[in-house]
Amino acid sequence: MTDPMLNPAIPSPCYVCEEAKLEANLQLMQRVQQESGVEIILALKGFSMWSTFDLVKQYLQGSTASAVWEARLGKEEIGKQAHAFSLRINRLISTNLSISLTISHLTA
Repeated sequence: MTDPMLNPAIPSPCYVCEEAKLEANLQLMQRVQQESGVEIILALKGFSMWSTFDLVKQYLQGSTASAVWEARLGKEEIGKQAHAFSLRINRLISTNLSISLTISHLTA
């Protein structure tokens, strides 16, 4: 038996996505949304394979990003809600930190 990971027909390096498994996970997320009333959005830091976004946008409600260009990618490629997240930490005193959290919703 040969190792499928050593298939010479697959270029290296490359990203491989098993679309059937991705869609099964997306269907599960859609079910969670329907049964709970929540909206699930894609975290682009965790999964930014934009070649799958045509499939992803059929199931999820939008995306969230921590950078301007990620937010733009989500808005342009998914075309739904686009959220931006930023965390700012300021040093007040040598042992104390001030943390501010910003979450914004982008509109067209």
